Amino acid sequence: LPSLLQQVKPDFIFFQAGVDVLATDKLGRLKVSLAGCKERDRLVLEREDKSNPNWTSDPNDLAYVIFTSGSTGRPKAILGRLKGIDHFMRWEIEAVGAGPGTRVSQLASPSFDGFLKDAFVPLCSGGTVCPPESRDVVLDAGRLADWLDIEEIEVLHCVPSVFRALLNEQIDGRYFAGDG
Repeated sequence: LPSLLQQVKPDFIFFQAGVDVLATDKLGRLKVSLAGCKERDRLVLEREDKSNPNWTSDPNDLAYVIFTSGSTGRPKAILGRLKGIDHFMRWEIEAVGAGPGTRVSQLASPSFDGFLKDAFVPLCSGGTVCPPESRDVVLDAGRLADWLDIEEIEVLHCVPSVFRALLNEQIDGRYFAGDG
């Protein structure tokens, strides 16, 4: 997301996504002008009550926004529905056998849709999201193999080029020994 925000101003992102509600902390640390939005189109909620609001959701409700680079080079908002992400998360959790304690790598940038499974598979199954300490780890197959072993990663999501680099790395019997 930081690289995307360097290219595009946050008010453009919120305008493109059609944001109606923006939740911030009490200090309002996230400030956006929402330039181009009519005042009547914006809803500002002030809520002092910290109890769980009576909120229901529908499978067709929007759940997330991902921005593509767009064929014009200008980011375009892609809106994901709750039923789609819910269906995918349930399938992926079952497919990889994720559950409490499962350690899942988080290698994708938050601006890439692959981030959704990196984050939500462990969070929805009681597992742990495991990001490496720096991007440099992902760019060096040897360091990545060491990190995967040391962190005892059980589920790895990565692009084919990263997987290919791991396959080409000289991995000996000391790696990934685990308990069984």
